[in-house]
Amino acid sequence: MADIESYSKKIGAPPSGVKPDGSPHYTLPTIYDPSTKSLITESLLIAEYLDKTYPDKPRIIPDGTHSLQRAFRAAFEPFEAALRPFVIPVIHEQFEGESKTFYRTVLEEIFQTKISEMKPKGEEGKQAWKKLEDFYDTFAAWYVEEGNGPYVMGASPCFADLILTSRIWWIMKVFGSDSPQWQDARSWSGGKWERMLLQFQHDYD
Repeated sequence: MADIESYSKKIGAPPSGVKPDGSPHYTLPTIYDPSTKSLITESLLIAEYLDKTYPDKPRIIPDGTHSLQRAFRAAFEPFEAALRPFVIPVIHEQFEGESKTFYRTVLEEIFQTKISEMKPKGEEGKQAWKKLEDFYDTFAAWYVEEGNGPYVMGASPCFADLILTSRIWWIMKVFGSDSPQWQDARSWSGGKWERMLLQFQHDYD
């Protein structure tokens, strides 16, 4: 974790944003494609690059849906903002040594609050967690399940499906499969998201 910025600079990877002080902010994922000698950072840009460079492979962003995929990601950002106060303190405790210090320093600078004070508590915490479920119920309503497949565009997944499923997977991995957080999240939208996660694992593992 502590080496992401220095290594990104070393290999010439572009930053994915800026810190509050205006300096470049380096994050993962980043890929290097030796066939084109290209470095790409940020999930959506990586997906767009791979679709364009390797058109004979399954597409993550089907033709004509680029704007819709970007709009979907923008609609998802409030969920990510609401989830961060719950997961950041847990992730912080999973790091050790220099990586733990780096993670705390960077995240506290970005969010302008101590990690130990991020997680909402008591009734406020219950309401904040319930808001996460409400977000996913809204997303579930955008899916039309008429026998065409489990994904938003039917039988094949697209970038929007990856966004939603990856965060459900993240909740399971961060809190643990036996945690009350995962036991709750797996039931959201009538268990739709756990079923989709299992479908991904069946189709692509």
